[in-house]
Amino acid sequence: AKAAAEARAERDRVESAEFAAFEAFASALRGAVRTVPAEVVRATRAGGATLAVQPDGSVLASGTNPDDDEQGYVLRTAATGMRAVLLEAIADPSLAGGRVGRAPNGNAVLDAIEVEAVSVADPAQRVRVPLAWAWADVEQPNGDFRVVNALRRDSRTWAVDGHRIPGNRAALFVSSEPFGFAGGTELHVTLVTRSPYAQHVLGRVRLRPAMVSDALVARLPPASSNLYICGPFPVSGGAQGYAGPFGPEAGLDVDQRFGAPTRGEFAWRHAPGVLEATSVRLAEGVDAE
Repeated sequence: AKAAAEARAERDRVESAEFAAFEAFASALRGAVRTVPAEVVRATRAGGATLAVQPDGSVLASGTNPDDDEQGYVLRTAATGMRAVLLEAIADPSLAGGRVGRAPNGNAVLDAIEVEAVSVADPAQRVRVPLAWAWADVEQPNGDFRVVNALRRDSRTWAVDGHRIPGNRAALFVSSEPFGFAGGTELHVTLVTRSPYAQHVLGRVRLRPAMVSDALVARLPPASSNLYICGPFPVSGGAQGYAGPFGPEAGLDVDQRFGAPTRGEFAWRHAPGVLEATSVRLAEGVDAE
């Protein structure tokens, strides 16, 4: 046990050169993401809440607080070549405990963010903005609540841990392609809140399009999710389990299905018991996971 503790301490010790390299990267990151001016044209909520644009460009919800909601924001900007949308959830005294969410405990979740760019000069020109990377300053740690979950509509969600940690939240969503039309662009942003957690809607939101340098995009690491598992895939013998591929060998596409439909298919599933640098029990029998 002592040797294991010493090994973990050595693993976690940050060398001065490593710290300096991280600080240099963080400094470059701050300078490589630049928000651009954008006007809030309108904001709507499917659940019927009252929305009010604030002097800082954020939108505050009050009144009706539905279990689920879809919030629509239209931003107008003259910028072109944009690569990201910055979402800020702002704590407000009107929300429970002065936090960021409309839930009774002040928490909030986001199931999905979707962005469409529409030309001001010719509204027939519109494209879906392909958001492909996400980062958040806070991700609730007690479940499958990473911000990458908000890149798609499914049962997964980003939770902001608002009931335990006070203060604002920020999330950056980066597109795989630049967006914006000459002559002006309306960005139609949809925030989806449809989860098992009733009334967990963000209460005060500010959305800002951003420029991100190509150099930074090229250096971005893969966006991190929780760990998932697929299988167990049956094998004919122990040796065969190590000899060939079984379904997903690289990358995570949660829509993929593996195996033969006639014999049963496998899909990715969240594996809360599978943790980094921790032993894990796999399925019984001769198989591969």
